[in-house]
Amino acid sequence: MPKPKPITPVPPEFTLEVDCLTNSAPFSAEARAFYEFFRDVEDRFELCLPRTFITTDLYLKALKLVSNIKFELDHVRSLLREERTLAASLFAGTGLYLEHFIKEFPPDGSGAAERTADHYGQLFPKMDDYNYYLEPYLTLEQRIKKNRLEHYFEDLDHKTALDAGCGGGRYTLALNRLGFGAVFGVDLSPENVVWAQSQALAKSIERVHYFKADVLAIPFAEQYFDFVLSLGVLHHTHDMNRGLREIYRVLKPGGVCYLSVMEKPGGVLMDVVELLRVVLGPVPPPYARRLLRAFGLKEFMVYHILDHLLVPIHHRTKPEELEKMLGQAGFSSWERLSRGGTFDTTERIHQCEKKGKLKDIQWKYGVGRNAYFVTK
Repeated sequence: MPKPKPITPVPPEFTLEVDCLTNSAPFSAEARAFYEFFRDVEDRFELCLPRTFITTDLYLKALKLVSNIKFELDHVRSLLREERTLAASLFAGTGLYLEHFIKEFPPDGSGAAERTADHYGQLFPKMDDYNYYLEPYLTLEQRIKKNRLEHYFEDLDHKTALDAGCGGGRYTLALNRLGFGAVFGVDLSPENVVWAQSQALAKSIERVHYFKADVLAIPFAEQYFDFVLSLGVLHHTHDMNRGLREIYRVLKPGGVCYLSVMEKPGGVLMDVVELLRVVLGPVPPPYARRLLRAFGLKEFMVYHILDHLLVPIHHRTKPEELEKMLGQAGFSSWERLSRGGTFDTTERIHQCEKKGKLKDIQWKYGVGRNAYFVTK
């Protein structure tokens, strides 16, 4: 029998912060047992399959759990115990026959920025039309209306918007659909830029422009944009403060930024995400993507699962920490959004409050989505 091959070590820049191990979460004992199991198991190629399966299984079950505001924290405890038992069983029964499936993936020696660009550059191209073209617009429209922000989106014909960290261009096209006169998208991934350009051309969408660029060095003059959108981007960079200063620099006086970064505490689903980064971190990203597709998952769910799990840098911020950073960047005022789209944690919290289900609400859903409208 061939000697097991060691898997590529998790890169040193791959952040592995697990908040529920240090904040006295009611399910911390089960979370620690789960974490220590995967921390201590030997990293071998043939274990990539069970690692990816456990990641998929636990993520989907946690997602289903938090979608029901009636769930109890005992359900989280049971889920973590069951997944750890399942993992032990899978690890014990996995042979070397899968080695041929992953031998074509060499070690990745690139840095955090390059790995981030490659990670997201591989998650958008196979997405279906609904989740690419329509879902982002509907979600953005929902967030605007629920928070009564319509006044920010009047008379857009002569206004210019930037999607800072546009990924595959989903929300860039949503801004175009809202009516901005010109919309620019910048992203670090060349694959994303090429894909976004092709999708705009495929639908004959005009007044949309894409550029390969770093959100920490936006290639536009000062006071160029009326509106900047930055959704789920800066928490994956090595310098959030610099990113905020860049957004401030390119905004016109009185301009607005719709900003979203990961919150802390983030609730059960975010705790599961952090635990699963320990599980999936050693798995080569191309292999993880291939396996999730082999499991029969649609492309949007592949994106949903892998979004935060394989990106190198994954930082969460308390609202008060973020607001201090906004002030330091120069912004004059901001509003933290209290409502969200159907699946946003802020909306879950709103529904819990509306129905009087406040028990363990912060352990379940954290402080809600860190979404802000920020004015220069």
